[in-house]
Amino acid sequence: MEYYMTKNELLSELDRIERFANQSRFQRLLTAPRKYIYGLLYKKLFYSLHSKGKQIDTLTFFGRPLKILLPGAMDIYLCGGKTHASEIRLARFLVHHLYDDDTFLDIGAHLGYFALLASEIVTKGQVVAVEASPKTYSLLAENISPAVNIKAMNLAMSDDNGPIDFLEFPVIYSEFNTQEKEQYKHEDWFKKVTPQTVNTEAMKGSDFISKHDLNPAMIKIDVEGAEEKVILGLLDFLNSTVAYVIMEFANRNRGNANHVKAEQHLCSAGYSPHVINNDGELETIEGSTDDYIAASGMESDNIVYLKM
Repeated sequence: MEYYMTKNELLSELDRIERFANQSRFQRLLTAPRKYIYGLLYKKLFYSLHSKGKQIDTLTFFGRPLKILLPGAMDIYLCGGKTHASEIRLARFLVHHLYDDDTFLDIGAHLGYFALLASEIVTKGQVVAVEASPKTYSLLAENISPAVNIKAMNLAMSDDNGPIDFLEFPVIYSEFNTQEKEQYKHEDWFKKVTPQTVNTEAMKGSDFISKHDLNPAMIKIDVEGAEEKVILGLLDFLNSTVAYVIMEFANRNRGNANHVKAEQHLCSAGYSPHVINNDGELETIEGSTDDYIAASGMESDNIVYLKM
């Protein structure tokens, strides 16, 4: 019989990850010396010379095996979880607000960290993980294969159906894989890399939901600049239902025109933006999300949209 962690156990582990995230580099070294030194040496020596990722089998904080590519996902390698403050708060939100019979739709699932966490919670429900990058999808498919309640698909969500060009970056920047490269044109790292253009299939979100007979209680969107296209493709569904929509919203200094437009469409459909507080609960954003992100000083944050 498969064992699932309780919500209290998950929250306790997230507290541990938060403590790790707040440690100095020296304290992290003391906490996980072998992994820390190996990961650092791989990044500084081998990767800097060869630009090749190394596949590593590790464990998430909730006990699920996860294949990663060093030097990416170092935080998961070291402590079993994503350590950015916004990602810790998002994990707490999922623990508090997903229920065991819910459906969770993860658009831009990457390696499957949040999809696997959701599957730990929705023990009687289902998780659908969508990833556009063929390279990333190959690892995602392996990572979710032991979980009986997750389906993964190599697909881009957009505002139309058909093939699109998609950019895949080197391993260390793979979380930035995107349909839209304009938001990175002022980034120093972007000027130094040569992305690979691949052809992948795109589908309107509402068509996808209808085709697969889904009724997601929560939709997570992390698509690096394609937010407006994704929201436009989901509007038919969002206009007719009530669901949590979680969207990563970038700081204007990084380029967030598509985030702003996506939010405008959501607000027109009756959804309002909320920030996740440190306890994993929602607080209404006063004023614009763009101003909130700018004032916070964060590069990005996960904003939750709820139909009131």
